[in-house]
Parts: sequence; C-alpha cells; structure tokens
Amino acid sequence: MTYTLELDESVREGIARCARDQLDRAVRDLSERITEEPIKAVHSARKAVKKERSLLRLARGTMSSKQRRRENRALRAAARRLSTARDAEVMVQTLEELARRYVGQVPGNTFDGVREQLERVRDAQREELVSSALDAQAVGELGAVRVRVEDWNLTTGGWKAIEAGLLRSYGDGRAAFLSARSRRSTTRLHTWRKRTKDLWYQERLLITAGGPTVAGHVKDVHLLADLLGDDHD
Repeated sequence: MTYTLELDESVREGIARCARDQLDRAVRDLSERITEEPIKAVHSARKAVKKERSLLRLARGTMSSKQRRRENRALRAAARRLSTARDAEVMVQTLEELARRYVGQVPGNTFDGVREQLERVRDAQREELVSSALDAQAVGELGAVRVRVEDWNLTTGGWKAIEAGLLRSYGDGRAAFLSARSRRSTTRLHTWRKRTKDLWYQERLLITAGGPTVAGHVKDVHLLADLLGDDHD
C-alpha cells in the first residue's frame, strides 16, 4: 500500500501500517540492494527514514513523548551512518547541474578538476560503505524500531491523533521561514527546508482523505522543498 492513510482503516491502523512499510523498505534497501547499487540503496533508505521520522512527528497527539523520542533517536542514528556517502554523491550531481546551468557562459573544462576530485571522494565513500559494517549497523537499528512498532501504544484515534502534529509542523515551518527571511544563512535555509519536507510528507499521508485541496497543497509544498533543496545543494 502507498504512503497515505486509507479510508478503510482507522488513523491508528494507518500510522502503524505506514511505519512498518517504511522501515521494511529501508531494511530491504540496505540488506538486498546495497552491494549492487549502494548509492541508490542509501538514498532510498534515507528517504524512507525521513518519512518515518515525519510520521512520528505527525503522531504527536497519539504517541507518548517518551516513546516518540526513543524511536526518533534510533532513526536519527541510523540515518547519520549513511549520510556521508549520500552527501558525496550529491556533490557530484550538484556540480553537473552547475555545469549545465552555465553552459556557454563558463568553459566546460573549468569544472573538470573539481569533478575529478569530487568523484574520487564519492568512489571512496562508496567503497567504504560497502566494505564496512555501517549499513549492517543501520539495519540493526532500523530493525529494532520495526519490532517495536507492534507494541506502539497509540492512545488516540481519528483527527485528534494527528491534529497536534500537523499544526506543530506548520508552525515550525512558518517560524523557520520567518527566521530565514529575517537573516538569510545556509543553516536557517536548511532548517526551513527540513520543516517544509516534514509538512510535505505529512500532508501526503492525508491526500486520500483530504481530496483535491490537500493534493494541491502537497504539490505546492513539494515545489518549495525542491527549490530550497536546490539552493542548499
């Protein structure tokens, strides 16, 4: 099933199902795809973890803060083990975007030396990821969270289960926007981007129930997240 709360299930059932789905996907990526496609596997796994963390924030109204913080710490630790390899890949991709953007304005060979250096770093990170136990450690951490999902105590159902989390995410995004607008910096823009992506993932969960209005908002939030991501890269 997709990353959305379905009409034929309760909110609590949908939260638990989506949590299981994303954790299963991340574990599968890091267990089965990591050797043949390490960067794609890491990218897919990290995206699943981000969705999982956004889901936890959405479930603020139905999950105890102690339980939510415990799972978030485990997810954050797993994601950090995988971040270096992904960052090295993004650096190469961003350079290629810059080369295309300035074609005809900057000689192509201007980027060659930088590209060679970035590719060396990327290849080294790929090799380290495959040869090290970082992916196995991340799988262990994610697997432990997956086991605990079956025992999650979701105390509230319906709209009340997600209202507080959704309002908190919107408020956090608004505050991050105002902060970035008042004094622009890489850190503040990146914070705004993270909070925007939280809201994007959370509203995607509501598309089926919310209909065209929510779907349109999801499209706008996605565009904003992409623009902030391009700026950050």
